[in-house]
Amino acid sequence: MEGTLLILLKIYTIVMITKYKLKKYSNNLEAIFEKSNMKDIEHGLNWYNEFYLWCNDLSLIYDKSTFEIASIFSALSPRNKLHKNKIDTITVLEATKNNLRPEHVKVSTFDTNKNKAFNIALNKDSISKDSLKTYSFCQNIGNLNSNFVTIDVWQLRALTLKKENKTPTKLEYLQLVDVHKKLAKKYNILAYQLQAIIWVNLRNNYKKYLN
Repeated sequence: MEGTLLILLKIYTIVMITKYKLKKYSNNLEAIFEKSNMKDIEHGLNWYNEFYLWCNDLSLIYDKSTFEIASIFSALSPRNKLHKNKIDTITVLEATKNNLRPEHVKVSTFDTNKNKAFNIALNKDSISKDSLKTYSFCQNIGNLNSNFVTIDVWQLRALTLKKENKTPTKLEYLQLVDVHKKLAKKYNILAYQLQAIIWVNLRNNYKKYLN
């Protein structure tokens, strides 16, 4: 038993981000946040709330929870643009309402994602809690849950200031969420608002920040 515990401790020690790196990542986020203009700040502060209102409108029309609407949207998001993603979400909701099958409609993503979106709409599937980024995104836009932070490829770039980054482990992801929460508290905003502000600034000025 003692030997097994020692092995587990070594594994978790390996996958954890060091305090030095976490501090560096926090400083990187703060630097980008501090350089955000008023337009970026306003956009970031309101983005998730506006998205939630869209989810809420659809939830009332199609008798789904806001989290389910968010999950359908998320399932359809790969290689999809925001505006078309929203249209595709309504397309799937209308299709399932009218008992149409996936092959009867067209969306701007892969067939596997379309099928997943259909299954979510039909209560046959859901976004797994183990899919940390996707589940966090759905919690943010579907429930305005500030305990979660969406850390996608751009947010990883903001943290490290590098274009290419490895996918964080579950433990590392939770550490990065904590970095956002602590910094957001400093500025008296929600963690997902901080993330959105930084995300917008970095996307608009990535050549200035990334190595």
